Amino acid sequence: MPYGKKDRSTGWLKHNRQVRRGEVSFKVWAPIKRRPTEEQAAEWEAAGRTVRRDPNGRPAVQVVGFRLAATFDLSQTDGEPFEVPTVQRLRRQRFSSAGSPRLLAGDDPTDAFDDTVKLIKDAGYSFELAAPGSPQLGSANGVTVGGDVMQVQVRNDVSTAQRLKTTVHELAHIRCQHLTGARVGENLHRGRRETEAESVAYIVCKALGLDTAAYSDAYVMGWSDGDIDLVKQCAQTVLRVAKQILTDLTPAQTDSDQDADDLTGLGEPAGPYPAAA
Repeated sequence: MPYGKKDRSTGWLKHNRQVRRGEVSFKVWAPIKRRPTEEQAAEWEAAGRTVRRDPNGRPAVQVVGFRLAATFDLSQTDGEPFEVPTVQRLRRQRFSSAGSPRLLAGDDPTDAFDDTVKLIKDAGYSFELAAPGSPQLGSANGVTVGGDVMQVQVRNDVSTAQRLKTTVHELAHIRCQHLTGARVGENLHRGRRETEAESVAYIVCKALGLDTAAYSDAYVMGWSDGDIDLVKQCAQTVLRVAKQILTDLTPAQTDSDQDADDLTGLGEPAGPYPAAA
């Protein structure tokens, strides 16, 4: 970071650390940010460059160039302890600021609830909308019980958007084989199981037109504890299961539909899904 302004609002001074006398800075290319004029924005757009604009259409503050700036390494400073801002730490800070998962409000735009319930029943589980505090469900939004019970319960007092999200989450537990013991050799602790199920729910719902970030972000960060290695371990299973569920939720084409697609060239893949969560 740079030395910092005298008012201690930037650089090492902001973190109550002082560059030692005699230390020599090294130079880095630092971005120059400002709001371009409309004329500059028009020139950039004509040249094929993307210009970010605010909601009113005015060019937003953005990087317009670079300059050489003096900076110092942590080892060149003294002062209060400084924790390097790793990705894991930033994710934990984001979770702390986000607080608890927020239940989704509003209607379910996907029209996929009944089909999702059918996939749960096809897997051999019964399904029930239950009141909070009822047996099995307790204080949870949803629960999947295996063994001799084979039942999924979802709260009956939430919005239809939240109901769909939770139902997909419980289906994900089933499809990820969290209750069967089939994934021998994998450490399927609670944090990993919940991270996988909610990540699948986020991808599936997003692809269907329901953004669950208000709930899913905090939920995943909480159960993963911001552990990037854990998220990476989950990625292959999450993407495989999300693709599988989306494929199963995609209506099969009739012969006439296929003929129309062949004629118009407008055919779509059977299982549209995002590349990453």
